[in-house]
Amino acid sequence: MNRKLINLYARAQLKLQVVLSLVRHKLNTYAQKSDYKVYRAPPNRGFKTTLIKVGNSVAIIGVFIGVAVMINEPLRTELAKSVSLIGLEVSSVSSHQDMEREPTPSLKKVLFGIGRSTSSNSGELLSPEVLNLPVPSIEPLAKQIPGKIDPEAQDARLMASLPDQQKVANFMANKYRLDPNAINQYVSHAIVVAKEVDLDPVLLVAVMSIESNFNPNIQSNMGAQGLMQVLTRVHADKFVPYGGTAAAFKPEANIRVGAYILKYFIAQAGSLQGGLRYYVGGAAFGDGGYAGKVMREREQLIALLKNVDITNVPLEVSLALINKVLPVTVKQDKVAVEDLTVQPVKILEVKEQDS
Repeated sequence: MNRKLINLYARAQLKLQVVLSLVRHKLNTYAQKSDYKVYRAPPNRGFKTTLIKVGNSVAIIGVFIGVAVMINEPLRTELAKSVSLIGLEVSSVSSHQDMEREPTPSLKKVLFGIGRSTSSNSGELLSPEVLNLPVPSIEPLAKQIPGKIDPEAQDARLMASLPDQQKVANFMANKYRLDPNAINQYVSHAIVVAKEVDLDPVLLVAVMSIESNFNPNIQSNMGAQGLMQVLTRVHADKFVPYGGTAAAFKPEANIRVGAYILKYFIAQAGSLQGGLRYYVGGAAFGDGGYAGKVMREREQLIALLKNVDITNVPLEVSLALINKVLPVTVKQDKVAVEDLTVQPVKILEVKEQDS
């Protein structure tokens, strides 16, 4: 029995010696010098490294913003509008300074809903109560705008009568499913303000339609507010006579400031469509079809007021296009299609309605 224990002990001691020998060998190996050198990178410290990190972060954020602006058309339009308006404000500092040297009528700070109107008599209105609002006229400021106004932007007296005003109001109320009484007030405001700034009230109605769909409380992502979508952060000074920028959601103030800005840009651009592009901020970046939308809306209202019914869209059709659509054997007024000349075929039919 004791012999067996002695043998086990001897074997265990031998194994332990082998393990210790291997460990010593490994330690000796690691203790030897290596031909390879390990370099430690210096710590990223210092002002220069911080600037590099900040620059990289800004570049990444700029890329994300650029992609967002490229794929988001409303955001791109609003951004362009903001940049363009700020640029025009800066570029026209000298002209504004000249205007400020002239005697400016006092425009007092007002509280809406109290007192009498300062507006002059504007004839018959759908909502004559708008004349009872204590709102300073924008006319003295609008008269100081330098330059000539495109005659196309001036009043053609198409909304002088109550029936014509009612046509426009009913059309907009049906189009946007809004309260007719509210639309009556907006149309009346447009007529009064148009007289103050010497612009066409139909134009102001068209701008409100495209800009806000007649929602006086709307605000865009870029901060444009109210019926005329005025960027209050750019034009805060123009709201001072009306109690501050909070008045941007008041139709009587928003329409006046918006109409003044529109007239200013029309004078700067030298044309109505150019002024509309400036108004939306599309002079440098493109207006995304904004000017065309406003002009089409205005022409539709003019056609309504003139009792003109446009039954077809103006179109010019050539013989080559007709041959692609109609077979050669088709007869039109007993004349074969192949006998048609290449002259454009006008299919616009305009007829006068009895008023």
